[in-house]
Amino acid sequence: MSALVEHVEEVNKQITGLSDSNNKIVENISQLSAVTQEVTVNAEQVHNMSEQNLKYAEQVKQAVEHIRGTSQKMHIG
Repeated sequence: MSALVEHVEEVNKQITGLSDSNNKIVENISQLSAVTQEVTVNAEQVHNMSEQNLKYAEQVKQAVEHIRGTSQKMHIG
């Protein structure tokens, strides 16, 4: 009978170990999910900033073209 009790106790220890491991896995998945959400938000922000930078670059291009045109008119006149 004591062998059976020892066996049951060993199985209980193993189940406890599996439960602890499972809890750690769940915690790590939760952390990974949170990090993934942060990365997604940051990627969206970078995308928005890139679009804004493209608009600024277009404005600079137009300003340079205007300056160049004005400069050429001054040389002609």
